[in-house]
Amino acid sequence: AAPISTVDLSLADGSGIPIEERSATEVTHLPAAGGGKRVVADGIGVWNPAFDVCPSTLIAGIITEHGTVWPNASGEFDMKGFIARATAAA
Repeated sequence: AAPISTVDLSLADGSGIPIEERSATEVTHLPAAGGGKRVVADGIGVWNPAFDVCPSTLIAGIITEHGTVWPNASGEFDMKGFIARATAAA
C-alpha cells in the first residue's frame, strides 16, 4: 500500500528513490523486551532496508487511500492521472 502523499511524481521510475537503511540490530538481536540478546553469530553482515523498489512488471496494482491504481494496456501506472482524478473528486 502507498498513500498518495508518498508518491514522487518528479521521478520517472523508482531508481531515484533513496532507500532508508534500518539498524542491523533489528535483525541480529532480540528486542529490548527480550533482553536485547544477539541471536546471530559474530561477523554476520546484515542489510536491513525499510522497503525496497521492484520492477513495475512485478506489481499487479498499487493500493492507495483513494483506491487501486491498475497498470494500463502498456503495463505502466499512470500515477499522475490517478492522483489528479483522486484529488479532484475529494
